[in-house]
Amino acid sequence: MSDAPDDDLSHADSQYTGNHDDNPGWLPESEYNDGKGIRYVISLLPIPPPLKTGEKHRKNKKIETINRTIYAHEQDSLADVLQLAIDSVGYQNKLLFKVVSKDLRATNFTVTWSISRTDFKRMQLANTDHFDEIVEEAVKKASPTVKLDFLEFEVDEDKDESDEEPVGTSKKRKLTDEEERMAETVSQLKAAYNCSDKRCTSPICYLGNPDGEHVRMTPILLNTWAAANLAGICDLEHPPPGDKRFQPVKGRDDIDDIALEHIRTALQILAITLRFWRTKLID
Repeated sequence: MSDAPDDDLSHADSQYTGNHDDNPGWLPESEYNDGKGIRYVISLLPIPPPLKTGEKHRKNKKIETINRTIYAHEQDSLADVLQLAIDSVGYQNKLLFKVVSKDLRATNFTVTWSISRTDFKRMQLANTDHFDEIVEEAVKKASPTVKLDFLEFEVDEDKDESDEEPVGTSKKRKLTDEEERMAETVSQLKAAYNCSDKRCTSPICYLGNPDGEHVRMTPILLNTWAAANLAGICDLEHPPPGDKRFQPVKGRDDIDDIALEHIRTALQILAITLRFWRTKLID
């Protein structure tokens, strides 16, 4: 059987030049695709841009997908490939992430991967183990090709609904159909996982683990779960498969440890948010 990519892996509208054609020397020449490395077909479904002054929201307006093709060496890391993919679609300061303890922590997007003519279709990419599996499966092909689908979503700041805007402030723009579906799904998750444990400091917790430990549902986790659900990756009873952020930290068996972890998570989110707005101000 031919290893040529399926139709859905050959539609990229342009090729990004920021690849390893000019190998600086610390990596051997790739064994694949004429020395260029693994071929990644990138697809990004962005959130719609904010409406301009006087512009009206068009119902059911189709959002254009951004498609690119990149090449990366088979020894490149998860962070290397993701950054190269994000750069290729011009979202350097819009799609933010970091890899911590092997886990991918993305602020405002999810990413799935597929390999043609295999059972690997729209698999969640959530950690370096997933990425190692991608490379392992891809290089079994004569011309390794992987499809990465990025889905951008707006970060829910989890603002208290009682916090009303002062009189005279501008009204928020109307949500698009996609944003309304995201918001509705997040609301369903919040209702389903409302935490009634008075000892717990989190209002929303996921307890779907063998020991029934509390996993705090932060805005990032809620959006990740909602986006994965809308993409057909999981349902509302089961979080995205393979994403370790929905599992408790091993060895944490005390409610005080849970509270401490909540504080650490909040500080991490604050750091990411500050870095995001700092880049906006610089731009």
